Amino acid sequence: MGQYWNVINIDHREAMGVMGKLGEFFWDSSPLVDRLMPLRLSKEYESDIVSFKKTKKKAIPGLVEFRVHNLTLLPEHRASSTSALLTLPIELLLLIIEDLADDYLNLLCFSMTCTLLWNLSSKARYSSLSSELNQHRWAGCRIILLGDYAWTLPPSMLSAQDIEDLELDTQNQDIGQALYEAAEDFDSEPFLNQVSPLFANERVEANKKLRKELKRGARTSRFRHWICFTWKDFILPKPEGDRWMVRNLSKREYMTRSSKRHLTQMIYCVIGRSDDPTVSMAGGEWLIRGPWAGDRIDITLVSIHEEEHGNEKDQWKDITADVMQKLREIEDKEGWDAELSE
Repeated sequence: MGQYWNVINIDHREAMGVMGKLGEFFWDSSPLVDRLMPLRLSKEYESDIVSFKKTKKKAIPGLVEFRVHNLTLLPEHRASSTSALLTLPIELLLLIIEDLADDYLNLLCFSMTCTLLWNLSSKARYSSLSSELNQHRWAGCRIILLGDYAWTLPPSMLSAQDIEDLELDTQNQDIGQALYEAAEDFDSEPFLNQVSPLFANERVEANKKLRKELKRGARTSRFRHWICFTWKDFILPKPEGDRWMVRNLSKREYMTRSSKRHLTQMIYCVIGRSDDPTVSMAGGEWLIRGPWAGDRIDITLVSIHEEEHGNEKDQWKDITADVMQKLREIEDKEGWDAELSE
């Protein structure tokens, strides 16, 4: 049989799904790295943001006009509209847009009804999509690579409230076993691999007409990138000369790497937890006691970290050398040629 493993996000109640024996997947790439990466909407989205302002007209006291690019929108310009919605004051339309911003799909559908609403909603749509993407991001969450031979967990990793919220049966099971079994039912959504997560939305799948309209909209250049996108479209690119930084936000420790290659293995080295060293590979005695197991982790760029914590350098510890030494020991014992050098 052997010991099987699962990467668990405690805060989101999500997991990567049972991945097999550690020795079988350790050297493979993993979507875990992308889940921990910073996200940014590209310039393509920023260029769609329409700037508009409202000013009080001196010629007609109290009359408010809105300018969208070079288009002036006055109340009387819309009075003859066949849509009652478009006869509402701009201020009310903006309030409706603001109210819809918590649900990207709702806001998108509302925005696509006409040019006026598309332009008025541009900033809210940008913010709403950013929020939608970050809901699926694991950065800053408590992450653990848990083996199914784990009986214990790191001290204080789970509070009494966590145990209650996760519905762990600690009366009849050891806490490690209870978490592993609970995680088998956690969401392991394939969000990262979807061409467009919108089309996997339950409301879209259940509504053929809505799905048809979204597909039609996706054929239009104006709407396409707002409807059809993948997670990887938004991962922040690394500028030349910069480095990736895997951060432990709980312990204020970090590891750096010039490329994404082997970030997965570096993370596995520090987040594993079990009580049995049989891991189908070398290094089991310390891989099962990862010092970061259950801590809050993210991946960012060194340049971004320095902007955020430039005055706190002495409060952060670099553990890159220690982790790379352990990786090289595994490489030697396993007979791998993993090309661990930068």
